[in-house]
Amino acid sequence: MTLASIFASFGIFGLGGVIIIETGFLPAFFLPGDTLLFSAGYFIHRGDISMQYTILVLGIAAFLGNLMGYALGRWAEYRIERYVEKHKEHLSPGFLKTKRFFARYGLLTLVIARFVPLVRTVAPFMAGVAQMKKGPFVVISLISGFIWVSVGLALGNFFGQSVPNMDYVVTLVTIVAVTVAVAPIMWPIIRKFFKK
Repeated sequence: MTLASIFASFGIFGLGGVIIIETGFLPAFFLPGDTLLFSAGYFIHRGDISMQYTILVLGIAAFLGNLMGYALGRWAEYRIERYVEKHKEHLSPGFLKTKRFFARYGLLTLVIARFVPLVRTVAPFMAGVAQMKKGPFVVISLISGFIWVSVGLALGNFFGQSVPNMDYVVTLVTIVAVTVAVAPIMWPIIRKFFKK
C-alpha cells in the first residue's frame, strides 16, 4: 500500500486529521507530519488537489493541533505542579526553568518547533503548562501553522516534478521516519522482553 492509495481512501481531510493529532496529542509525536506535507505537495503536482485548498485545510489543521496541545497543557498544568511539588527536590528547578523559558522565548520556540519533529508536539503542550497568554499563542500558532504547511507542500511539489516514482520514494521515507521516531521507545521494551 502506497501513500497515493491511502490518500485516495481518506483524502485531504484524512491528512488534516493526522496533522491535528501529531501536533496536538503528545503520545502521537511519532506521526510523520513533515512527510505527510511533502506527500500532499506531490499530490498537488499530480493534479489530485489544488495548492490553495490544501494550504487552507492543512493550515487550519496545524492551527487546531496547536490549540489542542495548548488546551491539554493548561488542563495538565495543575496536576504537573502538584507532582513537581511532591518531588520538588529533583523536579522543581527544571520545571521553573521551563516555565521561565516559555515566558521569555515561547513565541519564537513555537515558530521553530513547527519544523522539528517531536518538539512540534511538545511545544504547544508546554506553552499551555507555562500558562502562555492565549492571544499571542493563537496568533503565532495560526501564522506558523500556515508557514510550515506552505513550505512542506512547496517542497513536495518541487521534488514531485523532478524525482521519478515519487510515490514510492515518499512511502519509503514515511516508513523510515516512523521507524526512527518509534525505535527509541520500542528498543528498551524489546531488550527487556528478550532478557527474560
